[in-house]
Amino acid sequence: MHIFLDESGAFIPAEPPRSKVSCVAALAIPGSQLGHLIYDFDRWRESEFGAVCEIKGASLSESHVAQVIDIAARYDVLFDACCVDAGAHTPRHVETFKLAQAAKLEASVGADNLPSLREEIARYATRLKGLSNQLFIQWFCAIVLHQNLLEQLINYYGLVHPEELASFVWRIDPKAKTITAFEELWSDLSALFLSNIFAQQPMALIPGTDLSHLDAAFPAETAAVAEALARVDPALRGRARSTGDITSLITRDRAYEESTSSSGIQLVDILAAALTRACNGSLQQEGWEQLGKLTIRRNPQTLRLIALSESAPSPFRRVISVGSWATVLARLHAGARAMPIPECHRSRFRV
Repeated sequence: MHIFLDESGAFIPAEPPRSKVSCVAALAIPGSQLGHLIYDFDRWRESEFGAVCEIKGASLSESHVAQVIDIAARYDVLFDACCVDAGAHTPRHVETFKLAQAAKLEASVGADNLPSLREEIARYATRLKGLSNQLFIQWFCAIVLHQNLLEQLINYYGLVHPEELASFVWRIDPKAKTITAFEELWSDLSALFLSNIFAQQPMALIPGTDLSHLDAAFPAETAAVAEALARVDPALRGRARSTGDITSLITRDRAYEESTSSSGIQLVDILAAALTRACNGSLQQEGWEQLGKLTIRRNPQTLRLIALSESAPSPFRRVISVGSWATVLARLHAGARAMPIPECHRSRFRV
């Protein structure tokens, strides 16, 4: 499986607050279908734009965006995104939340841990505090996206194409010619944060999901760890994933790929831009209305829009569903595909 990642929007908090949606997005394509989808997209791009080797979603017309969505919808892809109305957050609000996340990171180790580990965590916390508010919002959205995306990928493809779970190839649009401080921090901290998230909220797997290819490629942790996670919910015994193999899923084959030479990056750029343009009112409905067909329905909101809130029920984020963009997200939710599981399990697995 190939997963292409990109962001859309500036992620800039505003004073005074003014609505402006940004997102971090992913497009997963089965490896068995990748070549065919890229061929169709490249042929379409050449027919519409000639010898141009790169097109950007921010500049496409409604007709062109709709055509790209239609091309992707011919294949069993999965699109997901974590959105944030960054403009509705003040700089002080974001700074407070960022410092709280850094404090939680520091509190995750104590006197019973090795001094070297405590020092390493302290350095990570300092680097997190040093991120600009803009980059922190983007980083946090990427964490939430990976949490939601991994659960969707493993459940969906484990039901329909289990062989795709043997390989996770992550390709990311870089911010510059060389790796930036932001990208270095993501590489260092993402696995740590995601492991913490999955330790507190173990990934639930739908009955019937075929994990044989996943387990062969990414062996699970010891039976003792799996048993401990299953105690969170006895019904998940034998169906909960440990965190060690989750780390491998996102780090084993992960690289930056220039959009000029990657049609996969261009595809996710177009879809991410379609989502933010729709939410911000700069893309008419005829362009984005079929985007939901590329997603798998997840209640209460398929494509999540979060707010940074320490008072949320979850310590990681709060999903919100009011705002000028609410109609867009509701329509995309209604158009999403259903997870192919029995009706009796759907409420439990938020689909």
